[in-house]
Amino acid sequence: MGKMIVLAAVMAAATPLSQAASIEAGKAKVAQVCAAFPENYRQGFVRYHAANFPESKQVKVYYANEVAIRAAKNGTRLPDGAIILSEIYTVKLDDKLELAKDARGIFVPNALVSHAVMARGACHKPQDEVNFLFTMKELTDAARR
Repeated sequence: MGKMIVLAAVMAAATPLSQAASIEAGKAKVAQVCAAFPENYRQGFVRYHAANFPESKQVKVYYANEVAIRAAKNGTRLPDGAIILSEIYTVKLDDKLELAKDARGIFVPNALVSHAVMARGACHKPQDEVNFLFTMKELTDAARR
C-alpha cells in the first residue's frame, strides 16, 4: 500500500498579479515534490466541506477525487490515488466590517491565497497507520449522501 504525504503550496497574498504568479509557483512546487497539481479539480472532484479559520481570517474549501470519495463511502482507508485538495481564501467583510458569513455560518470566500494538496501514492513518505485527514468525517458524510 502507498504512503501519505501532505503537499502544501503556500502563496503570498500581495497584489492580484503577484498572487497569481505565487499560486502558479506553488502548483509547480507541488508537481516537483511528487504529484501533478490536478488542474481541473473543480470539474472532476467533489466539494465536500468548508471550514472557518477565524484566527487567520480565512476559510478553507475542501475537495476530494473519486478515489477518495469511493473509499470514504465504503468506510475503507484512502488508497493510492486518493487526492484531497483545499482552497484557502481570505474572507469578505460585511457592512459592519466583520467577517461575512453565509446562511450556514461559513465565512464568505474573498481572494484565493493558496492551495493544499494531500495525495496517496507509492512515492510518499511512510504514514501507514493514519490517513492524516482532519476532515475524514465530513468526507465520509458527503460520500454517503
